Amino acid sequence: MTEYAYAVVHDGNKNILMFRKNQRGYFFRWKAIKRQGKELHGGGKWSIPGGKVDSRPRPNETDQQWKERVTPEAVREFEEETRTNISALPSTCQRWWDDALHAYYYGTYFECIPDQLKDSLDGFAPVLAAGKNAHDLIRNGKIHEGFDVRLIEGCGIAQRDDEQESVEIWNIDAKWNEIETWTADRDLSWFYQILLKMRQ
Repeated sequence: MTEYAYAVVHDGNKNILMFRKNQRGYFFRWKAIKRQGKELHGGGKWSIPGGKVDSRPRPNETDQQWKERVTPEAVREFEEETRTNISALPSTCQRWWDDALHAYYYGTYFECIPDQLKDSLDGFAPVLAAGKNAHDLIRNGKIHEGFDVRLIEGCGIAQRDDEQESVEIWNIDAKWNEIETWTADRDLSWFYQILLKMRQ
């Protein structure tokens, strides 16, 4: 069984941070350079930061135990993709089972105040810009395997993993017609379920 955790940052009024994923990633853990780029799952589409859960479930794990285990995983994934630590934000967590993939996926919801949500866009801008700069330099052969992108001029504050291209604030109700179309998209159907829970 595999598990995946996703971090939704919201303001309590159905406004969330929604990210657009790169088509390909060119660096991971700052030093793992992919000269040809690595095709990303759901590349080019809207996304919620997240990924595979590293911790292993306990035998007969209670709801409280899996929430305590998975929430730090969502925090870690968000920080790897945005260089922002959200561990101080109050959170709740839900999970779903995907029978086809034999996997659990978790939506972890981190609530901030409305001004924090708006201010975060300004905070993400230089991080994602530095990541894009490193991304482009690698594609053009200017950064090679073994380099640490943080040591390259203009790339110092890049995110750990080259996954997210841009970010917007979405209101779930205003965007619901678009979100509903995700049910038929294998790359986005989990995100539909995660956001549907917020709308209920």
